[in-house]
Amino acid sequence: MLTKAIIIKKQNTNEYDQLITCYTKELGKITAIAKSILKPGSVQAMHLDVLNLVEFDLVDGRAMPIITGAQGENFYARMKNFLPALAAGYFLAEVLDKIFFEEEKDVKLWNFAADFLNRLEAEPERATAILRSGQATLLKLLGYFPMLEKCVFCSAEMKNTDRLALSLEMGGLLCQNCFLRGFRGVFLKKEDWAALISAPFTNDGASNKGRSVLDGLFEYTFDIRFQSLDFFYQVVR
Repeated sequence: MLTKAIIIKKQNTNEYDQLITCYTKELGKITAIAKSILKPGSVQAMHLDVLNLVEFDLVDGRAMPIITGAQGENFYARMKNFLPALAAGYFLAEVLDKIFFEEEKDVKLWNFAADFLNRLEAEPERATAILRSGQATLLKLLGYFPMLEKCVFCSAEMKNTDRLALSLEMGGLLCQNCFLRGFRGVFLKKEDWAALISAPFTNDGASNKGRSVLDGLFEYTFDIRFQSLDFFYQVVR
């Protein structure tokens, strides 16, 4: 079966083989084995690198599918040569690996992943903005995006966006009154609000070097501490 895939993880197995975890256009997330890839001179080795877009044949194996004839379609060289963009790419790989089950095809998720990498390749210097908008887009795609139109507790319309907080537990915004009454929430910075509403935000970049409320929302929603985010903020500081 001819398959297009984004490589998200590799693990050594046996003496010369590797287990390749990838997100495919045709099958969703799968794990397959690449035989003899660690042997010197392996033709497939360079094509099956993490965060490559590749095409290969899947053939039936005894325990799992076997990858043959791998050919790289996009190696994302510009993204990989700019460390913040590469770190943002690692976040995508970790999300695809840890959140999703195997063999659940999702065309919208595939399109999102491919577009995310293409944006990092086209504008690697905008890695932080692309990461933020990607997080918001993915939360919307999966149905976990917070309610922004009304206060999640009192249902008051959000007219003043200068003093807002986000309730991670309830999945929505808190108005100023509810926040001051003691309901738990995370105060939103201007760039956090801009990311939530998909609006551009520009400043001197200092505030983009620390964790965002979107990071907290992502990790709270999926109950995962994403190591790739720790790496990302080490890189951009």
